[in-house]
Amino acid sequence: MNRLDSLFENIVTRFQRYLMSRGINEDIGRIEFSNEETPDESIRTIHFNYLLGDRSKIGALPFQLVAKKRTNEDVYTFKVVCNGTDETIKGTINFIRRTIMVWSSQHHSN
Repeated sequence: MNRLDSLFENIVTRFQRYLMSRGINEDIGRIEFSNEETPDESIRTIHFNYLLGDRSKIGALPFQLVAKKRTNEDVYTFKVVCNGTDETIKGTINFIRRTIMVWSSQHHSN
């Protein structure tokens, strides 16, 4: 498993745990993955297709995590695509940011 696969798996697992901790059945939505390859770049996306509304400040509306890497680069850049109130957007972005930081610290200690 490459590092991006490991990170994506960790983010999905943490989101599913978050839903369970809030008493939200994960079957009310779905998580999908997409890959796009062009001669210039590789784009991998996780689509979190949930409508949680007032039940959650994280992922109240569908959101995406997009990882993009240009052909001659070694690192990915990340972008969170989400809508909602400022509070929902900040909550979603902070959740993704914290998850990446925890994964990174654990991954580098191995």
